Amino acid sequence: MANIKHIVVTATEEWPLTPLHINAKFKSIREWLTSVCQTEKPETTISEFCIRLSFRQSSHEYTLCLYGVNTSLDERHQTFTHIVFEPSCMFTRLPKQQYKSFTYEQMKGELASQLEDFTMTEIFLKSFLAKSNIRSINDGHLFWQKKQDVHTIKRDATLSLSITKH
Repeated sequence: MANIKHIVVTATEEWPLTPLHINAKFKSIREWLTSVCQTEKPETTISEFCIRLSFRQSSHEYTLCLYGVNTSLDERHQTFTHIVFEPSCMFTRLPKQQYKSFTYEQMKGELASQLEDFTMTEIFLKSFLAKSNIRSINDGHLFWQKKQDVHTIKRDATLSLSITKH
């Protein structure tokens, strides 16, 4: 008879709270990301950068947030995702006039399009952002996947298989 082992995985994730007042107002998503790439540098390796879109209905404003996280798994199969990088212009409000007619779903599509375009720029490709995954918190969409060498891919595949077996 096979010995069946049940594993329960719990996850804890930190989320930054959007402040009421945001001073950083860039003219475009590209300008904001360019500023982050040119003025910031994390002191540690970041496994994933998260981008979150939020909408404040009372003022009809869209806000973007960018932060870096690392995730760890302890011996009790609990994952912890900690914010380890907060750029100085972590939040920006998008120009109200430019996006006032967008629904939330349209804005998510616009954000995805602009982020994917930005990942093709030289500024991005030479930046620290290109060394990590970039994911949307809103829908889990992976905008950028860091390049991995064969050794890393094999190790990740083995880890993935061993987790699914149990």
